Amino acid sequence: MHYGGEGAPTTIVAGGLHFTDARLNPLVASLPELMHVKGDGGVATRWLESTLQFVAAEMDAELPGDELVAGRLADVLFVQALRTHVAGVTCEEAGRLRALWDPTLGVALQRMHERPADPWTVEALARAAGVSRSAFAARFKAALGLAPLEYLTRWRMHRAADMLADEAASTAAVATAVGYDTDGAFVKAFKRHMGETPGAHRRKARARESR
Repeated sequence: MHYGGEGAPTTIVAGGLHFTDARLNPLVASLPELMHVKGDGGVATRWLESTLQFVAAEMDAELPGDELVAGRLADVLFVQALRTHVAGVTCEEAGRLRALWDPTLGVALQRMHERPADPWTVEALARAAGVSRSAFAARFKAALGLAPLEYLTRWRMHRAADMLADEAASTAAVATAVGYDTDGAFVKAFKRHMGETPGAHRRKARARESR
């Protein structure tokens, strides 16, 4: 496409990231509508240029696995853009996203995200973060707007929703993977948060994929 005068050409690279249900992850739900990474010649510009070059090279080469590699690079772009955004705004503007870089909350969030099946308690998360139970609970609620275990439940439902889209994953396997000892307890929690049963969610996910 050509538009305008004879200046330097502009290349537009478009892509997308899909989140199953942003409502279940307050960090995702708090993302701004626009994150502008300025090309000011700083560190952000260097990683942006190099990563976009990698993406373009992968798509142009049309080699086996090119979409997989480009997808991983898109993840890198998103994380780097998020870092740049948080570093350049005030605490009030960053909101819940600041929790990711909070040395106390960041540890607890990482543990919950990496090991959702563990029988986490507020005490255990506070120990991992290296602070008292009361201090951790207050700091978590102030930063994320949710109590620690409420956040954990939402994260578990988010992971479960993703896993249910996989035909090979049984409801029992998904329940175990997100920390529920029985199918019944998992189904009840899933329906309460998602407004539908795991089976109904699975059918909808498959219907979307078949379009």
